[in-house]
Amino acid sequence: MNQIAYNSVGLSLRRLREGKRLSQETVARTAGIGRSTLVHLENSADVRIAKAAAVARALDASLGVASVAETPASLERRLV
Repeated sequence: MNQIAYNSVGLSLRRLREGKRLSQETVARTAGIGRSTLVHLENSADVRIAKAAAVARALDASLGVASVAETPASLERRLV
């Protein structure tokens, strides 16, 4: 069940980044992480919350406490 919520975080971060037309390199640099780490966050269920929060901040968003039942779309609305 937690895997669904983590996948939602990564998908929401990717959609938010793409919606802002920012490259992975730009967001990773702003977040203080490597591009490969961002790729992993966007595509994996193994999300480190501290790193995901740094990416959200780089996108001028924040992570809220998500229910494991939330869909990617509802979580994405919370990140905007």
